[in-house]
Amino acid sequence: MVEEIMNKVRAAIFKSRSRTLEHFRPFDPLRSGFMKKLDFVRTLSKLKLDGISYSDIEALSEFYINPTDDTKTHYAGFCGDADLVFGPAGLEKTPLKYVPRPGEGVVAEFIPKSFEGDKEATCRQLLFTVALLCKTRGIVFKYCYKDYDKLNRGTVTPTQFRRALPVSISASEQDLLIDRYSCQGSDGGALVNYRALHEDISEVANVTAQIEGGAPEENAPQLSGNEQKTVWTSDVLTVEQILAAQVNERRIRIREFFKDFDPLKKGKCTTEKVRCVMTNCKLELTQEQFDELCSKYTLEDGMFNFKAMCDTVEDPATNPCTGEGPLRNSIVLTEEEKAYNKETMNHIKSMCVKGRIDPSEILADFDQTKRGHIPHTQFFRALQTIGLNRGAEDGKDIAMLALSFTNNGAPDLVDYRAFMKELDAMEFKGRSSMQ
Repeated sequence: MVEEIMNKVRAAIFKSRSRTLEHFRPFDPLRSGFMKKLDFVRTLSKLKLDGISYSDIEALSEFYINPTDDTKTHYAGFCGDADLVFGPAGLEKTPLKYVPRPGEGVVAEFIPKSFEGDKEATCRQLLFTVALLCKTRGIVFKYCYKDYDKLNRGTVTPTQFRRALPVSISASEQDLLIDRYSCQGSDGGALVNYRALHEDISEVANVTAQIEGGAPEENAPQLSGNEQKTVWTSDVLTVEQILAAQVNERRIRIREFFKDFDPLKKGKCTTEKVRCVMTNCKLELTQEQFDELCSKYTLEDGMFNFKAMCDTVEDPATNPCTGEGPLRNSIVLTEEEKAYNKETMNHIKSMCVKGRIDPSEILADFDQTKRGHIPHTQFFRALQTIGLNRGAEDGKDIAMLALSFTNNGAPDLVDYRAFMKELDAMEFKGRSSMQ
């Protein structure tokens, strides 16, 4: 019985991340570890721990009562047992003791309500929308309710939930969220567990392929099939070309870094030193690429021939992007796709010149975090809003154009700044030819 109550106490204080000892110490000026039983009950009641009733508090006060004085309670023992959820105490005496992770063994007492049929699908779509808005605008959902949750319990009243909601959704959608995350407080009142909602939308935001691609829409092009057949530049370039592009971008004399590990001037070093050089120069290689590099230039004695590697990397013919700016991990398109995208860019350029349209402003509105990349669906929505599509009903023109500017390794993000740079270059070239 008492162990079940203590499990509920640990779950409640772990959720609020509060230490119990500081609440009881004012009643024990001599730091004896004991306090009056009535003060113990009153203090524990003021904590308003979720799921702990008055009868549970009475049971705890009886369990931790002082054997020699039944009017006092051993609050220090209660606090020690409760704070075990954060980690064991006295580790200076037992340094080899196993230390579990904070909150290990604590079972989440709140489970969001599940719906059936279309209502559950609508709710999931709403969670996806809220997660997308918070991700795009850089909002941490739980921080919006800190002023209403002084005790850090993770719950607020339905009125407070509506008032501090950071995204604009309809009243019916707000009611749907309140219904899903509603719970009962210690006083029997209705509350909304905003922390559980924050955790749910955070899980959705972590799925980059879904959240960055945006929610499914009727008119938006579906690009899910392209992920299986997409070929990236990192797949077709050799490891020397990737290194050469990074060295050229950072203007690094990579040979000088290797000389620090070659006091005898033999042009070779150990493979461990190669990793040090890559780290110091901030050259990014995957483990497979690094293993491939080592297998190519490792000699029979196990030493790495950095002289031959530097000769290859510093050769201008090795650099795949000489005169074209830094290397980006872009999608490799076929000649037909490139020709189609060129026609689309010509159409967009002509529409911008005739209508004096500047797409950069509306594209930047979708990039609240100023990263220079926006999801494919937002790129599609922006160009369709200002009428720059070629009239394809399925949005194939903009969907194909977005692939030309997907250059950061993420299959669902568009570099709209590169799009604007190429559009401005085409407009400038057109004006020069007219003059």
